[in-house]
Amino acid sequence: MGGGRGSCETFPAALTFHGILGDSLRPFGTRLVKWALLAQKQLHMADFTAGLDSLVQDFESHGIPVGTPGFYDHEAFVRKEKQNPQYLNNYARFVSLRAYDSDYLDRARTEIPVVAKALHGELVEDGRQGACVDTSGVLSKALEREGIWNFVVKGSLTLDFPSRSGIGKRFFWTVDEGEFVAAHTWVFAPPFAVVDVTIRQQGHSEDEYAHLPDIVLAESPAPATAEIDDVIAPDIRAFLALQGVPRSQFFRAINPTMVRFFEVFPACRVTAGEMALKYVPTAVGAPDCPLEKMIGLSQESRNGIEIYEQVIVPALKQIRGRMG
Repeated sequence: MGGGRGSCETFPAALTFHGILGDSLRPFGTRLVKWALLAQKQLHMADFTAGLDSLVQDFESHGIPVGTPGFYDHEAFVRKEKQNPQYLNNYARFVSLRAYDSDYLDRARTEIPVVAKALHGELVEDGRQGACVDTSGVLSKALEREGIWNFVVKGSLTLDFPSRSGIGKRFFWTVDEGEFVAAHTWVFAPPFAVVDVTIRQQGHSEDEYAHLPDIVLAESPAPATAEIDDVIAPDIRAFLALQGVPRSQFFRAINPTMVRFFEVFPACRVTAGEMALKYVPTAVGAPDCPLEKMIGLSQESRNGIEIYEQVIVPALKQIRGRMG
């Protein structure tokens, strides 16, 4: 499954059953450009399932420096990504595999929650629902400004409410009909496997709100398995069955790379109070521009760089001041 960049001024629609997995979609302004998925071996690139040494060797052989978060924006990386849109997966794999010393992890463990809570406060004040793509993009770029490694994850989300609530499971399917950019997005930022700032801002009912956390910060979530019911909507499952596709082959029928992607970027289960939240990565994403050009959380709110400078930086200064 290919990676994808999010536009800074407008995000593409039509990422539906017919397009979300078959091609990698990357917007340029208001245009949408499609590239067919290409085999990485044919392009003499490391596969995204490769180990850390192979990934580093591949990056360096193409003139891509790996010492700074966000090096997917380096011109040499962008050139390779244009040839193969799955290449963004290699960056994500690198971030998940590279070593982090104890000083870095201590700082990240302290500062990532500060950034997440500051951004969540901005989102609540703005009032927008369904802003996971925009918010995750701002969060990712803000963390990069602070030297914190991360990447944006697009995927499915299954919410399992406590039995006493009488609320059934709620699914955010990646493969569905309708126009949407992603079923859900969050950020992977070591030591946190899931940083989800928008979990409550997804148009939930009042009954659902009572059980949902404000933010998800999961450092060691339980491993889980990507199930067909988590990823593919019922109507699409029915369509595949009518076409004679065995249920065991649904994922491969949608995209042959899907099963390998699940192996490298596995699903996980997070417990929040009495809630169980299942996160299933299905693609890697990245903003297409710096904070200075990001619209922020909505057209009416502060833009990306204003949120960073006026909200996030002061919050970090405050916590750093208290820590001496």
